[in-house]
Amino acid sequence: NSNSRGNTNIVASIGKVDAAQDVINGCDFIVNALRILNGPLIQAKLNGDCREVYLNGEQFSMQEWTTHMFMYSTVYQMGYVKIMKNDYTLLFILSYRDLAGKREVNDIMRSLTFSKE
Repeated sequence: NSNSRGNTNIVASIGKVDAAQDVINGCDFIVNALRILNGPLIQAKLNGDCREVYLNGEQFSMQEWTTHMFMYSTVYQMGYVKIMKNDYTLLFILSYRDLAGKREVNDIMRSLTFSKE
């Protein structure tokens, strides 16, 4: 959805946790990913503590943060991470610029269903 509010979006990714990353849980994964992301052009600042939440019956680690991008405005983001079998991760990153955008991405996340297959 692109409009005057900015680009409200959700990105999904599946990846393998590298043993060298020292990741024990989803919260460690998010903190490690944000540490890698931070640099001269992008600064991500954690908002509150990472916590365990349930999303349609599945447990995820969830962290909110604010990203300041060089030459761009502030973007608010939320990450949901689930570490699955064989050290694979399921990651959702929700991005929004205001409360209406946050409601929009949260509504989409609540509509997801997960298969046990």
